[in-house]
Amino acid sequence: MSFERTGSIFSGLAGAYIQREAHVVSLFPYAFPDEEALALRASRIAVTDPSTTNPYPRSELSALLEAYQRRLAELAGLEGAFNRAADQARRLAEADSLAVVTGQQAGLFTGPLYTVYKAVTCINLAKRLEEKTGRPVVPVFWVASEDHDFEEISHIELLQGEKAVPVTVTSRPEEDRFAVGHRTLPEDLAATLEGFLSLLPQSEHRPPWEETWHRLLTSPAGPHEHFAALLHRLLGPYGLVILDPLLPGLKQLPGCASFFASVLENEVALREGLSRGVEQIRELGYTPQVEKGPEETNLFYFHQGRRLAIVHDGGGYRLRGAEIAFSRDELLDLARRRPDLFSANVVTRPLLQDRLLPTAAYVAGPGEIAYFAAYRDVYSAMGMEMPPIVPRLSATIIEGFVDKLLERYALSFADVPAELEGRLKEELAAQDELGIEALFEELESRVRSAYLPAVERIARWDRQTEKLAEENLDRVIAQARFLRQKVEHRHRQRCQDTRNHFRKLELHLWPTAPQERVYNIFPYLLKYGSSLIETLLEAPVEWLDSHCLIRC
Repeated sequence: MSFERTGSIFSGLAGAYIQREAHVVSLFPYAFPDEEALALRASRIAVTDPSTTNPYPRSELSALLEAYQRRLAELAGLEGAFNRAADQARRLAEADSLAVVTGQQAGLFTGPLYTVYKAVTCINLAKRLEEKTGRPVVPVFWVASEDHDFEEISHIELLQGEKAVPVTVTSRPEEDRFAVGHRTLPEDLAATLEGFLSLLPQSEHRPPWEETWHRLLTSPAGPHEHFAALLHRLLGPYGLVILDPLLPGLKQLPGCASFFASVLENEVALREGLSRGVEQIRELGYTPQVEKGPEETNLFYFHQGRRLAIVHDGGGYRLRGAEIAFSRDELLDLARRRPDLFSANVVTRPLLQDRLLPTAAYVAGPGEIAYFAAYRDVYSAMGMEMPPIVPRLSATIIEGFVDKLLERYALSFADVPAELEGRLKEELAAQDELGIEALFEELESRVRSAYLPAVERIARWDRQTEKLAEENLDRVIAQARFLRQKVEHRHRQRCQDTRNHFRKLELHLWPTAPQERVYNIFPYLLKYGSSLIETLLEAPVEWLDSHCLIRC
């Protein structure tokens, strides 16, 4: 396998950030991808001093995460083997530890490729930063188990032959607005798994994974732990530590226990900070990714399992979607006593993350970069500093037969998808021995040349018949064009191999969106094994401002 660097495919605000355009970079506290900036951020993260208040619950969080990595290993069938992820979680307890953090929703069978790319970037960046600072740096993946959007995580796509096939959990859980981590397994997950397996290639790499999938199916784990266990099996051996915000005891940890009350106490400053960030983005000509109304608190509350937004209601608060109201004092008291009943939203989740973890950098996708662009003053409102935002690895896997097609037609990845249609027309034209375009243009020209003098003479002879003559010419031209369509159709049939080749290029490289946003990793993983992951782990951090082509 080999790597090649090409231009970034990110667009909009994220694209401008990655290209280091000054007007967008100014929205962030640290420049990308400046190693000195990363080192500066690391130097500002406090070291645990037993004689003072610990700003991060390093030792307590380390113990929770170490135990969780062992649970994931058991779920994945790796108990008894050396657990590098648990070892890394243990290092988080060291007084000067740092974390590089990323996260994603708990997608079906790990979701799209970019989920793995985020995790790989997190591991790579943690290793680089540890070399730079000499401090222990732990890669942490935050599973969005509190998210309640089941639709978004219930499907993936795989290639089968010459078409993309969706794999979907069709049964919908009855628990409306339940967090993913509070949901039971969908009733048709076994059938979904069998459909998924039927699309995967047979190989020497398949049996261990198939065993893990069936093991998970019979375990008491929920959908979020299915995701976490698969990700642990995939990247735990490389040191990725997985964090689930619904872990029992996590929200009672120092720093986290007071977080939700702190958000409520600072909600005016937080809301104003977000408004400033949103307005700055709008002034630069971009559409903000997040906007919140004045009634929002940017917090959720778990009521009878449902995750409901807390909103202002007169001088107090209520839960959107339920007849439950609180006074300000009641809600603050609950937030201090029962932080486990509260949940952060898209604005406050990063703040919670950075209250728990000594975050030296956050690895973000393009959508997240656009979110973080509005958060600088949100962090300030909470007395915090936003960490450096580092873009995830962006990549396309190019298999050997696809690479040969690119070479055959003298195409590059940059030609996909914008130039494919034009190049296909060129290829079909080159195979056109009949000269269809010239033949029919000449035919139409000759028909007009032959008809027009007659039409003119008829018009001079009888105006009433002129229209009929013109309509007759239009019919003859229409018949000629109909014949041309039939000839072109037959030509396309005779050139079907070429058309199939171009369709294959589109399907494999850029189906309905970039490959990394559509397809799942397992078809590639079962073909190429751990060498694919090891190749991804070799991706240079310096290439994060580009798009990588992985040739297999």
